[in-house]
Amino acid sequence: MHFADPSSDTITIYFHGNAGNLYHRLDDYRHLRRLGTSVFAVSYRGYAKSAGRPSKAGIYLDGKAAFDYVTKVMGFRPPRIFLFGRSIGSTAATDLAQDKDIAGLILVSPISSARDQASAVGLGFAASLAGKAFENHDKIKHLKAPLLVIHGTQDETVPIGMGRRVFDAAISQKSFHEIEGGGHNDLSNRYAHGYWSAVAAFLQKASKSR
Repeated sequence: MHFADPSSDTITIYFHGNAGNLYHRLDDYRHLRRLGTSVFAVSYRGYAKSAGRPSKAGIYLDGKAAFDYVTKVMGFRPPRIFLFGRSIGSTAATDLAQDKDIAGLILVSPISSARDQASAVGLGFAASLAGKAFENHDKIKHLKAPLLVIHGTQDETVPIGMGRRVFDAAISQKSFHEIEGGGHNDLSNRYAHGYWSAVAAFLQKASKSR
């Protein structure tokens, strides 16, 4: 799904979370466009009207396909591309951002790894079954672009400690925006002012530096 801003030469590839699908984030896409960037929203295989079944490998392949389309078909150069990943979408965005000369990476409520997530939701016995899936805290070390992490202090689905772990592991230019009282699904609406102000400042600063 593409939301174009004819006046902008940047585009944001948006990877949504596990709950729902890309149609449930229409307000977010419109808000990003109002901030001066076109938006390309990705639907993973098995979600909404997309064929196939969800899988770790599939999410990464879907991310690569989206990036290839934006660069090769739509004609955007990597330095004018932002990647935006929310919750499970942070895994696709972080994997894709590794070693790329992109404009910036925005992670909202990112998980640090599947193992950490299994432990956080009371499934400690199953943590070992998670293996090395979705290891954002390792992959983020290969990020060259600026990073913004946004996380709510009262997130019970993906505790803020995970976002901190990802942030601390990054070695590129980075900033962390903590939303006091924020949960997992209310950051962009209930706490809209602080949330979108942080995103706007990041987009503006990163765009000017490229």
